[in-house]
Amino acid sequence: MNSRCVRGGSAFFDAARDGDALAFLAWDTYKATSAYPGSYTVYDDDGALRASGSFDFAAYWRTTTVSVADAALSSGSVLVENRWGSSASVEFTC
Repeated sequence: MNSRCVRGGSAFFDAARDGDALAFLAWDTYKATSAYPGSYTVYDDDGALRASGSFDFAAYWRTTTVSVADAALSSGSVLVENRWGSSASVEFTC
């Protein structure tokens, strides 16, 4: 069952839980003509690292769906960073 998450503040993604996974939508802050690497870090409410990894941002500001296995938290935060070091962090509650 999918569970929508409420995010705090304005952000770059829409988070949802699906079983043991946390999924979110992200897009790069730069309009690139091809896919470029990005990274994510998921923290729990206490600030403890729960998951991290990499993905490719889709070109032309299109959304990229990122699914993080074994990171279905009821609340926490996600930090996303692009290859240029620009980052955004958002808190969420599911």
